[in-house]
Amino acid sequence: MGYTHYAYLEPREIHEEEWMHLSSEIAALSLSADWIDKKVILNENVIQVQGNHEWFQIPRDCSYGHSADGKYFTFTKTARKDYDYIIVACYMALYRCVDGVKLSSDGDYRELAQGRVYYSNMFLNGSSEYVNEIFENTIHDPRPEWYVGDPCYAMNEHYWDAFVKEVSKFSHDALEGDGVEFEFQGHKAYVYNSGLGGDGIVKVHGFKFGVDAGLLSVLPAALVSGDGNGGHFVRSQLRPVFDIDTNHFPHVTLTLNGNIAFDDANHTECEYCGEWAHDNNTYTDKAGYITCGCEEEE
Repeated sequence: MGYTHYAYLEPREIHEEEWMHLSSEIAALSLSADWIDKKVILNENVIQVQGNHEWFQIPRDCSYGHSADGKYFTFTKTARKDYDYIIVACYMALYRCVDGVKLSSDGDYRELAQGRVYYSNMFLNGSSEYVNEIFENTIHDPRPEWYVGDPCYAMNEHYWDAFVKEVSKFSHDALEGDGVEFEFQGHKAYVYNSGLGGDGIVKVHGFKFGVDAGLLSVLPAALVSGDGNGGHFVRSQLRPVFDIDTNHFPHVTLTLNGNIAFDDANHTECEYCGEWAHDNNTYTDKAGYITCGCEEEE
């Protein structure tokens, strides 16, 4: 597609106050005189910033043109031409002025720097502290972004077979505990046994994760395509770390701080052996104790 910046908006009409705020910021940003083919359209129905490649354009009514996940999707391919920093700043204005906007870009944190500085100088007195506060957990957050979840939901489909081949080089035991670490497509990938033995749900630090391939992973966002369905994105200077114990199938709860707790939803602890079992497999015996049937087996 070429070097492009993206935004996802809630499928709705942008409120009047948001629209006026956005129009005001776009008008200010477009004052820059050092880019060619400049033309800006600001009216009650559309905001458009033209340049010598694709144009930044936002309609007032974003209730149509949805992406696969139900958001309004828009993008501007700049091909790194002279007005690129203006477009980066326009998307920053969109994020700041309109609620529910998510930003994405083919550029990394360093490549977006000129647009970020331009926006900061225009509206935030050049303060990097304000930028970090306002744009926390976005593409303008200097902290690396990580995907935590089953890699089968997130990995780019062109890489999946190669990824599975790399994981298969390790034994089942190696996936326990701290998991395995390996280089993949120029990035460090970390993979763990999910503890479920297959499909199911686990919890990590209060978040629910769908598991299909029986694996959990911590991957740099650069390896992930789309929104990583079934997992979650985390901004962290250091990669998220968690312990895992697969001996407590299927109710293990994982945390990012290394502690292991247990999810007792739909599970009950046997008062004889202390093991947890699904409610469908437990009952109260004649003595009034909850049992999984272990004493009968003995």
